[in-house]
Amino acid sequence: MANQNAELSDNSKLPRIPTPPDVQWREFRTVWLAPIIFVGLAFVTWKIWTSMPPVSPIKGIAEGSISILASPQDGYLQHTAVPHRGRIEAGEEIATIVPFDPRSRLDLLSSRLQVSRLALEPALADRNTFDYERLRVEALRMRQDMTMAQVNLDRAEKMLPRHEALAKERLLSQDIYEQTLRDRDFYKAEVEQTRESLREIEARLEQLRAMAHSATPGTNAVSQEMVTNLTAQIDTLQTNWNPVSLVAPLSGEVQYYRQAGEFVSAGEQLLVINAPKAERIVAYLKQPLPFEPEVGMKLEVVAHKRKPLRFETTIAQVGARLEVITNSIAFIPPDALVDTGLPVVMGIPDGVSLRPGEVVDVILKRQQ
Repeated sequence: MANQNAELSDNSKLPRIPTPPDVQWREFRTVWLAPIIFVGLAFVTWKIWTSMPPVSPIKGIAEGSISILASPQDGYLQHTAVPHRGRIEAGEEIATIVPFDPRSRLDLLSSRLQVSRLALEPALADRNTFDYERLRVEALRMRQDMTMAQVNLDRAEKMLPRHEALAKERLLSQDIYEQTLRDRDFYKAEVEQTRESLREIEARLEQLRAMAHSATPGTNAVSQEMVTNLTAQIDTLQTNWNPVSLVAPLSGEVQYYRQAGEFVSAGEQLLVINAPKAERIVAYLKQPLPFEPEVGMKLEVVAHKRKPLRFETTIAQVGARLEVITNSIAFIPPDALVDTGLPVVMGIPDGVSLRPGEVVDVILKRQQ
């Protein structure tokens, strides 16, 4: 017994035999590796699940300002400030057009000829005054002739009853009586005709009175007004020949429809400017409508970025009718010809940057 205890005490003092690493790895893999992998996969799955945006059937598209510039008149596109798809700032000159209109040159020549004709006729008002005085003298002469004809008519009307009585008693020949009757009719017709002509001449004199009396010799208000209008037309025509500069109404990217050196027509589209930042979001609610949109209703928007971006916005405007969707979010069903939806316009909060054309998901925010 004592010998056995001595042997045990000697064995306890012996060094431990080390476990090989492969044995330790086998034990660790067998006992702990599977639970660790399971926990890690569960954590990664939870992280991905929580970071993924919720799926929404409502799609929206960001829209920015667009400006289309057209040619104000026929001419040549002489110069463009930036290349195709270049950037331009608001207020900067973007293109120059040299007008070309042959009719303007003819109109200018005609206006100059009219001004020269008026300038070379300084006695026009005097001639109008002379014509007016001539007509006035003619009216006085006609008035005198009418007075004389009226006197002759009165005399003939007084003689006619006496000659008629003498002709009945055969004291006066029938020829003399008929001559008296013809004189009466002649003077009567002369008085009526002269009175009618005098009335027309006096009406015409009243119309010419303003042109006949000029403030200064050789001029009148009508001629001066005509010269002023023609001079203004000449200035306008000369201005129309000057190069026309088109100014960018907003900052953004420029896309040209026509190139420098080409002839352009009035009203033809030359270029379009796209703003680099979206100003609103337009979503389309397809039938059946998932909810009844109202102005002021709160919505949540999720942008598809490398790092998902979420923000809250409100409905600013609701369309009046269903419209045909023509942008990138259109999805035509197999049994339909076009894709339609009710447009809903939403604002973009300050500090949120979206590019025009960017597709986003729109989620109805639950009311608390």
